[in-house]
Amino acid sequence: MTRSFLFLEDSNWSKASEYFNKVLDINPEHARAYIGLLCAELHIRREIDLANQQFTLEDKPNFKKAIRFADQDYRSKLEAYSQKNQQKIQQEKQERQKRISELKRIRENNSKYSGCIFTRRHTVGLRADGTVVATGDNKNGQCDVGRWCGIVAITSAYSRTVGLRADGSVVAVGKNEYGECAVGCWYDIVAVATGYDHTVGLRADGTVIATGSNHYGQCNVDNWRNIVAVVVDRHSTFGLRADGTVVATGDNSTGRCNVGGWCDIIAITRVSHTVGLRADGTVVATQDRHFDECNVDEWRNIVAIATDIGHTVGLRADGTVIATGSNHYGQCNVDNWRNIVAVATGNTHTVGLRADGTVVATGNNGTVICGKDVYCGQCDVGGWRDIVAIYAFENHTVGLRADGTVVATEDKRYGQCNVDSWRNIGFVDKKQACEHLEQRRIEEQRRIEEQRRIEEQRRIEEQRRIEQSNKWASQGLCRHCGGEMSGLFTKKCRVCGKTK
Repeated sequence: MTRSFLFLEDSNWSKASEYFNKVLDINPEHARAYIGLLCAELHIRREIDLANQQFTLEDKPNFKKAIRFADQDYRSKLEAYSQKNQQKIQQEKQERQKRISELKRIRENNSKYSGCIFTRRHTVGLRADGTVVATGDNKNGQCDVGRWCGIVAITSAYSRTVGLRADGSVVAVGKNEYGECAVGCWYDIVAVATGYDHTVGLRADGTVIATGSNHYGQCNVDNWRNIVAVVVDRHSTFGLRADGTVVATGDNSTGRCNVGGWCDIIAITRVSHTVGLRADGTVVATQDRHFDECNVDEWRNIVAIATDIGHTVGLRADGTVIATGSNHYGQCNVDNWRNIVAVATGNTHTVGLRADGTVVATGNNGTVICGKDVYCGQCDVGGWRDIVAIYAFENHTVGLRADGTVVATEDKRYGQCNVDSWRNIGFVDKKQACEHLEQRRIEEQRRIEEQRRIEEQRRIEEQRRIEQSNKWASQGLCRHCGGEMSGLFTKKCRVCGKTK
């Protein structure tokens, strides 16, 4: 026994187990030997540390045997360990639940900012007053949003920007090669989403409308019903029904639309593969498996998901993060993250927002252009503070601060990170947006009516001038001023000098 406990002190777990078993070979009812085996199994050097374990001691067979064979004094000692252990477990459970509740409160509070910014090769921001600002690639006019007002939601694609007005109408600017910006007649829309060359709108009655390219059937949504959310991929469209099932249409060449058997889904995300979050915190995925990005069957207690090409990230209720898929650049190295309330993914990097408003990132910090590694700095977020929402794309990361300002790093090839001057970015009060929109319409109507009045006045004055001119001419006077005409062959006005 002495040798056994010396082995425990030296952390020689295998030798300790061997010698405790030798003791039990001599005396199978030796209570301390069973406790020693348990300590070796748990890799603890002193039996007093049993009270500090994060699991119930009574569940361990060796502890049960020790209680069974211990004398009264030693049994009391073991029961004291167990009681203290139970108190510690209960206390930690309460603290964990409190922490989870606090993280949930922060997530819910921050969720209202989730759609305030969309970033691609251009970045679009929704101001709290319902106006919109944009910067970056404007080759197709996708940043021409300066006159928009009454906007309550925005979305964007590579060369297009779409805004949802408070009255349920929709506005769009940018590339319109396939009619993807033909949304002027849409009404009663409550959500919008954009694919590579098609635009989708969700109506208040749960039906869906789409416009743009239908080469893959991505706009075949006319018969969809009871839809509560729409998600759009490059050439695919997904609808989440009220009953938690999912419907999909479009490019299914790699199986991304094979979602017919899904149920109890509360959220969908997709890029190169499709991932669904169930109400019970489990996750389901379909399509590409080149990098094990769909190995999510064992995930539990997930409250949010994010995906990009080749990897999938899940946020647990307790603020920890799990990831699977390609880890060539370390984009899945999230095991040590704590107190995270939101996650975002770029092509080869992953970003996490902590509860205290700071940000952490892992993965590639550059890109490859023309075969050369180029620094971008998309993971340089260590100095960010007071962040309430994060957004990521290929080679840049954007953060929204609580005061409505925006910070971004780094890929500036298109100017999509030129957001330093942005102010008042945030969620829009729909009632105020409606009032603002109505006021703008009233002002526009007044301007139109005033323009019409002026044009009518001009028309009347012109008509009077013509009538007066004709009257003067019929009287042999100057048709320009009514002066007396003179001259034998060429009549000329004696007042204004103009000829007949």
